Amino acid sequence: MKLTTEVDGTQWRDFVNQSPRGNIFQTPEMADVYKDTLSYDPVSLFALEKGEIQGLALAHLIWNGKGMMKKFSTRCILQGGPICRSAEVGRALLGRLDELVRRRALYSEIRNLWEFEDPFSQFKSTGYVFEPHMNYLLDLRVGEEGLWLAIAKGRRRGVRKGEKAGLEFSELSDKEQLPVFYKILEETYSDVRIPLADKSLFTAAYKNLNPLQEAKFFLCHTGGEPIACRVVLIHKKTMYDWYAGFLRDQRTTRPNDFLVWNILKWGVKNGYEVFDFGGAGSPKEEYGPREFKRSFGGELVEPGRLKKVYKPRQLWITNKAFRFCRRFT
Repeated sequence: MKLTTEVDGTQWRDFVNQSPRGNIFQTPEMADVYKDTLSYDPVSLFALEKGEIQGLALAHLIWNGKGMMKKFSTRCILQGGPICRSAEVGRALLGRLDELVRRRALYSEIRNLWEFEDPFSQFKSTGYVFEPHMNYLLDLRVGEEGLWLAIAKGRRRGVRKGEKAGLEFSELSDKEQLPVFYKILEETYSDVRIPLADKSLFTAAYKNLNPLQEAKFFLCHTGGEPIACRVVLIHKKTMYDWYAGFLRDQRTTRPNDFLVWNILKWGVKNGYEVFDFGGAGSPKEEYGPREFKRSFGGELVEPGRLKKVYKPRQLWITNKAFRFCRRFT
């Protein structure tokens, strides 16, 4: 078996599309998104046997700031991967990934999109540790009526309130609107004191994924003014909730309730089968958006995450500093 960092793009795309666990986060188009984003550095690995792909892992290094900030914030994220024909191939890919990123990253984290019967056993010899992490999946095949009946009564009232307030639903149709979209995200992330990716991430997603119908930028308006937004990624029959934001002074009209409901209806109308809510946090910790996502009536799953720490002392300092900043800024 040969490990390499480059393969033909068509071969890569075909392998992801044909795999039962293929997903948007492991596609060559997503690699282009990471490549075009400030403070992101994609790492793609492939396992080949007689020229045929047996497994792949598309990860990305991400950091905040420059200099010491970069040193103390760089992490490696592998979302929806590795995709492999066997556990042996997966272990080989993770071993090589460790070699490539351990000098730069504080840790590597695998963000699973599916549940394992025994999530630890596959990578037991690689040093990755399983951490519980939840998510909600909505089955769009039940149709609009089925989805509506599954939503909590309070959330349905919120949708109706938005409709009565005259809220409107639309899709971003011009990249010139991206700054407005990003401004809404900035306000939300500032409120919860969590760093937001640079605006180049969304420009890159619009450039590389939107033409292929693999990224949708949805907006909620009142009086023609955008007040809430959501980015949804798409691969095969699955919609992935990616980024969301709203203007806090407009919360009384319930724009989030209205927007998610209209996105679900859009998904049903266009033949998609699953809406992945993009994570619901650790069961060990309080997580504000969890109740919001739960109230839409999806299936609770626990795909978990796998993490390997390379620099425990630096990570301890980083976590302490992050908690301090969230508390006092």
